[in-house]
Amino acid sequence: MLTALLLATALCPIAAQEAPAEPAAAADPAARVRTFLLEAEARLYDPQAAGLNSLAFDMPLDFPGIGVVGTIRVSWARGGDPQVTTTRNAGLELPIPPAMLDDAGSQMGGQLLTAMLNRPITSMLDGSTARMDGAVDGLLRVSLENAEAGAQGITELSMYFDEDGLLRKRVMASESGPLGSIKNRQVETLEWKPAHEGSDKLVLASQTADVEAMGMKLATTMSFVYRSVDDIVLPTSITVNTETPSGPMTQNLAAQNLVVNGTPVPGTIPEPAPTTTPPAGASDDEG
Repeated sequence: MLTALLLATALCPIAAQEAPAEPAAAADPAARVRTFLLEAEARLYDPQAAGLNSLAFDMPLDFPGIGVVGTIRVSWARGGDPQVTTTRNAGLELPIPPAMLDDAGSQMGGQLLTAMLNRPITSMLDGSTARMDGAVDGLLRVSLENAEAGAQGITELSMYFDEDGLLRKRVMASESGPLGSIKNRQVETLEWKPAHEGSDKLVLASQTADVEAMGMKLATTMSFVYRSVDDIVLPTSITVNTETPSGPMTQNLAAQNLVVNGTPVPGTIPEPAPTTTPPAGASDDEG
């Protein structure tokens, strides 16, 4: 179970006849919710506490139905903002706008980085106000209000916790189009496992997402492959299986050229592409 709320650290002199002041965290609903969320995330494995200071890796920009069309480069350092850049292969005739590929690359790179940092709760708090919002199907709901997200049509951002304070579900809903005629909803369910044998800290074992978007329904399952790098546990790939109206689709988000704390990680450097051998007797000279 979650620990009790932290007491206020600042103490003021109290006259003998006065009742003790109520702790600040208990008196302030926003502080109470924040404390709950911090304690919930403390149950999860923290790679930064294990010594992670910086990350960098590449990923193939593998767009479903098109193939590999470029490279995604991701870098992150403690205390800074993540950097995700996409480089498209030259000379490609693309059936979709290049900007759409760039957006997809940013999402793919950010998805793997987010899994590596393992901060699924506090990462949602930036710019948001959290509030307790009752119980739904036996889970405690915490709703988030974010002005920037609201301006983009987001109508619901919420997290659901079990009785032990473990994050079990996240929901995002949005509306767009004339009078909000286009409604989208995504429900994520999370399953956890120990970061390593004997550990009481948790990492994602699997994640599912049920998406309703523009009248279509998609069901996605994600599985994670972990690796220990200098005793830091990191997911180095995510396999994403999606059931779509046109059939199943699989993506593999795998870190290549992984560098942890400035040191290249063996086994993440892809094999070079095979070179084409000229036919026997061929010559570079024409005459």
